[in-house]
Amino acid sequence: MYTNCTYSAISPLKYGYSFIGSAKTFKTRYKTADAERVYQGISSDNRKHLSVFSTQKGHTFLAVVAHWDHPIWQDLAFMQAELANNKIQAKANKKIAIAEKKLAEAHQLLGLLPPPPQIITLDDDLPF
Repeated sequence: MYTNCTYSAISPLKYGYSFIGSAKTFKTRYKTADAERVYQGISSDNRKHLSVFSTQKGHTFLAVVAHWDHPIWQDLAFMQAELANNKIQAKANKKIAIAEKKLAEAHQLLGLLPPPPQIITLDDDLPF
């Protein structure tokens, strides 16, 4: 992915979605890896509406200005949903790993406990 505009070109746009006449605008900042996935997910015909500016700190600004009914908005919405799904899946996997670690620790602690007491039964043959 490459920078195809300057920051001063996209800085007047508001973050998020907004409308200017019949055009819809969108601006956001992603980590470069996420921006690369979004860029690859947008069809090549729609990339002409995408402005990209990469920073030296590993962030990338994406801006789109297109007619509100243009197909790029469906591509963009799909890619944002996919990114959100990936983040939720990563968070769930992390929580599962933590739970599995705690379960292993609990099993280890159970192994250190003394055996349960034995119940002794007496026979009916009592001397008294």
